[in-house]
Amino acid sequence: MTAETEHRWHDGPTESGRPVEGALTLVFYLVRIFTTRVWLFASVFVVVMTLILVRTMSSTRIYRATAEILIERDAPLLKNLESPLQEDRADSDYYNTQVRILHGVGLAEKVAVSLSTEDQERLGKPSPEAILSGLDAELLRNTRLVVISFEHQDRELAARVVNKVIDTYKTDNVQRRRAKIHELQKEMENQLKDVGKNLADSQDKLLKFYEENEMLLGDERQSALQRQMEEAGLILLREEHELSRIEGAVAKVEAAGDDIEKLYEVAISEHIYWRDESVHLEETRALAELAELQKKYQFTHPAYLAAVSRVREVQRQAKQSARVFARSVIAQRDTRHEAVEAARAKYEELRRKRLQLDSKAAEAERLRYIREANQTLHEALTLRIKEAGITSNLERTNVDDLVRARAPTTPVRPNLWTNLVIGFFGALMAAIALTLVVDRLDNTVRTTIDVEEAYDLPVLTVVPQSRVGELSGPPALACWKDEVSQMAEAFRRVRAAVLLSVRRTEGGGPLRRIIVVSPGPDEGKSITAMNLAISLAQMGERTLFIDADYYRSESHKVLGLDREKGLSTILVSDIPFQQVVQTTAIPCLDYMATGLIPPQPATLLGWTRMKWLLDEASRHYMRVVIDTPPMVAVTDATLLAPQADATLLVVREGKTSKTALHRSLQTLGRTGVKPLGFVFNGVRSGVGEFYFKYHHPTYALEPELSESGRQEQPQ
Repeated sequence: MTAETEHRWHDGPTESGRPVEGALTLVFYLVRIFTTRVWLFASVFVVVMTLILVRTMSSTRIYRATAEILIERDAPLLKNLESPLQEDRADSDYYNTQVRILHGVGLAEKVAVSLSTEDQERLGKPSPEAILSGLDAELLRNTRLVVISFEHQDRELAARVVNKVIDTYKTDNVQRRRAKIHELQKEMENQLKDVGKNLADSQDKLLKFYEENEMLLGDERQSALQRQMEEAGLILLREEHELSRIEGAVAKVEAAGDDIEKLYEVAISEHIYWRDESVHLEETRALAELAELQKKYQFTHPAYLAAVSRVREVQRQAKQSARVFARSVIAQRDTRHEAVEAARAKYEELRRKRLQLDSKAAEAERLRYIREANQTLHEALTLRIKEAGITSNLERTNVDDLVRARAPTTPVRPNLWTNLVIGFFGALMAAIALTLVVDRLDNTVRTTIDVEEAYDLPVLTVVPQSRVGELSGPPALACWKDEVSQMAEAFRRVRAAVLLSVRRTEGGGPLRRIIVVSPGPDEGKSITAMNLAISLAQMGERTLFIDADYYRSESHKVLGLDREKGLSTILVSDIPFQQVVQTTAIPCLDYMATGLIPPQPATLLGWTRMKWLLDEASRHYMRVVIDTPPMVAVTDATLLAPQADATLLVVREGKTSKTALHRSLQTLGRTGVKPLGFVFNGVRSGVGEFYFKYHHPTYALEPELSESGRQEQPQ
């Protein structure tokens, strides 16, 4: 029947502590890698550094000769020879072009030809390619300085090549500039012929134009015509004003009709002369006399009638005078119209003449400008041709030597210290990478994360690997002989897990039958079982340790007891239970050895008598701890695990393979057994101390641990 247990003991970090645990786990992981594989890391590092050092020392020494030149934008004596139509390029383009020329094949070919036969042979064939392969020219930022260098294993040859490059570049530059000046001179001579012809044509056209239009230089006709236009304009404005005034008077006259009074008022207001102005006065006097006579006489009186006749005659004459006045005003309007038209015609005629004269003057000015431009260009070309003739034979150049190349004393390659620094970091990275790769390819269990996250089971404790001189007795008796050691404290944590856990079936209760298993051999299973039994006995509980490992039993030697009678003896005979149990020197701890090795231990352990034996042991003892063979090798542990209350699975750092662990858990799972947890055994020195202190923060070690070495744990 399966004995399942409920693990109520929790040893995990709180929610708030998980980031800290993750960081510490990563630190542990890295420390573990570089401490457990320190020899691999050191070997790779030393090999890479040795190869780099050998390569550096065996490489050919390469020397670099360097010179410095100053390149001006233009030669001072050639600056005035630039054509006004020539493209003006930026300084950066100019200097980049010069650097490209120094890197060019053409210059390299000229340098190769100018070198001696011996130097050409030492450079190799073809020489231009050999020169270009080692030549370098660099324009210093924000300056006109160019640094030229050449690398070669012969330092004297390197200096000669650099100086030859500078000399060839200067000579080539002078020749190129001289050819450019000659070409420019020819162009200017051809241009001078065309410009001379154009100058003569423009002069002839200007003179011919003056003759045809009867014009002279400084002609005053234009200013006189301007004055006449201004006077004609004033006359036109005055006539238009008078016409406007007369037209207003005509409108008033037409509105007054035959009314003598109104017409008289118009004449006065408009300042118009009225020839018969006396008629109006006579009419006034006649009307006054008629009014006086009308007071004295009757209408039939001869004097009154004579006065009436006289008034009528005067009125007739006044009307006739008014009609004459109106006609005179209209006549004045017509006259003013004619005067305005005449003034306007004269103004337009003068304006037309002025425009014609301006057009001729503009044409004359254009012809003068063409003549002057041709004359200026002719003079400039003549001057530049003379300057070109003077400067064509000069040897001046825009390149100055600042520093000539000398034979270098130290090589630039190989650079020992640079290579060592690069090699150091390269070797370091290679060693780290190879160490990480090897660790990733390693299929063994290395950290608690490998088992906790993969199988959802807790790690009950982390057991450090003991070192030489750390324990006074064998590791299997650490809880008895060395109670204050790290190893003893680790096994006491297993005991705490057992004490704090209860069975899930059969009404609960403490765990009484504990079986200790491991996937493979040499993983510390027997040591764990022995120390667990000792630590339980130290609690004052009667404990029985049963050695069920028939294949590699060593516990009887550690305890100094006999192996002849034991488990196999009681399983194959009716010998009483107490006769196969031996008392140990440890209080409350008894021991049952394996007995004689049977032909088929698995068959023996699978008998029903084995169940009787365990029941009998549980009746006499509070705790029963059973040590079994590895699960991957034999099936003994698989047969015993279902009969126990709890199963402890021991794994060893760097020893237990993940495949074997997975198969062991699958086997236990098929029998319905879920382990209580893992015992992570054999954590290396240094890493073990750190990891142990991380999992046991309140525990302080009393003795100083020895640094003399490590002691491997027996099974």
